[in-house]
Amino acid sequence: MNTIKHIILIISLLTATICYGQDKLLTTKKIINEIAKNNYVAPYPDNFINYETPQYKLYIQLQKTATTDELLKYIDDKRAVVRIYAIKCLDDRKYHKLFQLAVAHIHDTNKVKESGDISRDVYVGDFFVSIKNISENERRQLDSVILYADNKLFYLNRLLSEIEPNEKHYQRISYLAEKNEFAVIPLAKFRKKSDIDFISNKILKSSYFTLEAIEIFPVEPFKKTLITLREQGYNYYGTEFAVAVYKDNFSVDYFNTSLSSVEENDFQKKQRSKYIFEAISKYRDTIFTNLFFKLWSDCFIIDTVIFNYLANLDKERCLSHAYNTLQKPNNLNNSTLVISTMLDFLIANDSIKAKKIIKQNIDSANVHKLSSFVAKAVHFKDYDIINSMFYRLENTNNGHIYIPIVKTILAYKDNELNRKLIKIIKQNIEIKDWVLKEVTENLGLYGLKL
Repeated sequence: MNTIKHIILIISLLTATICYGQDKLLTTKKIINEIAKNNYVAPYPDNFINYETPQYKLYIQLQKTATTDELLKYIDDKRAVVRIYAIKCLDDRKYHKLFQLAVAHIHDTNKVKESGDISRDVYVGDFFVSIKNISENERRQLDSVILYADNKLFYLNRLLSEIEPNEKHYQRISYLAEKNEFAVIPLAKFRKKSDIDFISNKILKSSYFTLEAIEIFPVEPFKKTLITLREQGYNYYGTEFAVAVYKDNFSVDYFNTSLSSVEENDFQKKQRSKYIFEAISKYRDTIFTNLFFKLWSDCFIIDTVIFNYLANLDKERCLSHAYNTLQKPNNLNNSTLVISTMLDFLIANDSIKAKKIIKQNIDSANVHKLSSFVAKAVHFKDYDIINSMFYRLENTNNGHIYIPIVKTILAYKDNELNRKLIKIIKQNIEIKDWVLKEVTENLGLYGLKL
């Protein structure tokens, strides 16, 4: 009797185990089919994408449900997106044969939509070769295989952009450069005179991807290439860096010609001026000094780093330019820091002009610029400036104007000024909510109350 009971129990356990396995297999299959039906690769949530897409949630379920053996069966599934999610799961599990799987899929050029802020088509093979959980030695081997095996992967372009000039790779990179514009940049890193004509022709044919070669290998013949590009109408972002790297009269003449070739208020001139400023800031040299001042006076393009650089080169010209610029501070872009720097420079070197410009802007500056000038008023207990601050207080209910002025007047620690300040605050019934709260807190810092 006991024997019969044991047999029944064993059969029941086997049946339950088989059913569980079948249910699990079906669950994995169902998830896979849903992933395949959606047919796109979802990005991981990160600092830019802070939500989980339905496809990403399916991936998480697959990771929890599928066995490694199941994933290996799907690694060569006829559906491209399934192959991708299989390798993603195996990568996250740190499967020990990831390297072999990646090599086997280097030529997997089926495309799948990768959906994020901007959708794009990506080769399946790119997901395989981008695996993370392989050893450094395996990564080097895999990169070498990709470099020397003719393939269409986007990863190859990234590899080419990062590869250092090693003579053993020269012939291969030279071969790739014949048909792959991304290989022109690593070719330029070898700095071989025999490649100059080839690189120049590539730049003229496909400047967008190859122009950086001039920065890497700035030899005289490429100046003619740059002139030819300009004559052909090519003058896009990146050109200025290729010109500025020479740091000579050619660079200066090129930039002056660029600035004079467009109308005074033309949008293109403003963009071109910004690009030139960025380029000559990167390749800073005294030959660009006059150009820096020209961009500053004509286009109001200046930042703190270059201001300090110019102040060491030509103090008097900086004083004049700073004074003129601060009369129209709204013309400056992203200017809070540089306004503060210019004001400190004026205060230290010409206090009369500094006081004049501070008062002028307290009288008229908009909410975005006012606080920069109010903050510097504390350096001068000048009653023309103080009266201008009180006038602004009496004629505004904007907290972003009100708070900086209150803070500066309190910083004088003058009893008479404090009494006048409190009186004006009480009279302004529009000051309430967060503004009143912050005003009260600032008064409290000096032992004052309304």
